[in-house]
Amino acid sequence: MSRFILRRFGHMVLIMFLVSILGFIIIQLPPGDYLSVLQHELEEQRLTEEQIRGTLRAVEERFGLGRPFYVQYYIWMSGFFKGDLGYSMTMMRSVNELIGERIILTILISFTTLVFAFAVSIPIGIYSAVRKYSIGDYIFTFIGFIGLATPNFLLALILMFVAVTVFHAGSIGGLFSQQYIAAPWSIAKALDLIKHLWLPVIIVGTSGTAGTIRVVRARMLDTLGELASLYQVSDLVFVGGSLVPHGGHNLVEPAALARPILAGPHLHNFQSVSDALRQASGMIVTRSAEELRQALRRLFRDPLQAQALGRRARAVFEENQGAVRRTADLIELRWSRELTLVS
Repeated sequence: MSRFILRRFGHMVLIMFLVSILGFIIIQLPPGDYLSVLQHELEEQRLTEEQIRGTLRAVEERFGLGRPFYVQYYIWMSGFFKGDLGYSMTMMRSVNELIGERIILTILISFTTLVFAFAVSIPIGIYSAVRKYSIGDYIFTFIGFIGLATPNFLLALILMFVAVTVFHAGSIGGLFSQQYIAAPWSIAKALDLIKHLWLPVIIVGTSGTAGTIRVVRARMLDTLGELASLYQVSDLVFVGGSLVPHGGHNLVEPAALARPILAGPHLHNFQSVSDALRQASGMIVTRSAEELRQALRRLFRDPLQAQALGRRARAVFEENQGAVRRTADLIELRWSRELTLVS
């Protein structure tokens, strides 16, 4: 695993390096340079020629704008390794400051979107897997495909329209109302952020939610029924969940395979089956991890006892299987008699 992580990290560094070179080349391709634009802006400010030349010279020396491409790239990259991400010519501010102002809100939106996606997609995915091919499954599948196919910008326009026309929202163009944009942080500003946060979270999280629903559903469908396969290759079976007040798994499957069954005391969700197995000594009930350890050791040391335990469990299964068949026969006989009387 560590080798895999290191290899992926190395690939990431290499790709980032190549992308930075490509971005630098693309920026250099258009005709002209930033010095010409800056000179025009300074002339509009009615500065003297000496002031203009001094400003242009300082910018050119700092960023190496009059030097070859690879020198400019080296100057920028060396500053990057020192923690200097550069200077925004458009906003006339350090890139570090601009990123610092926005990174907290970016992390907040990303984390909230992740929570939203998991909170919605996991329950729906489990429901769709357990209720496979039901009406609810078809509805959620349809909604999921719509979410995957709808571009984020189109969903944003739809939600903004609904927010204005239905909910009469006054401000939908940002994360804060106008009066809180430049205001210092306070409880009122935080509440205003929460009020505006739902829109970007739904827009960003919809496609991820739809995709996660499909993944959870597929994984659940792959997992359902795996216990029966595991029981077939098991020498001993411990029914999980039965040591705590949660309730264990189905006892019928291991009994049908004549497997020695061990379980904890909490079997209320399969009470009738567990009572039948206890009465027939077809199951060992343990009340703690230590009792379970001792019972496992005893059965592993005495395979004949384990086989006898499994045979008794199988006998209980066959007896109850016959009872179910007899009940079905009685119901069928009753219905045939009633139909005969009616006819």
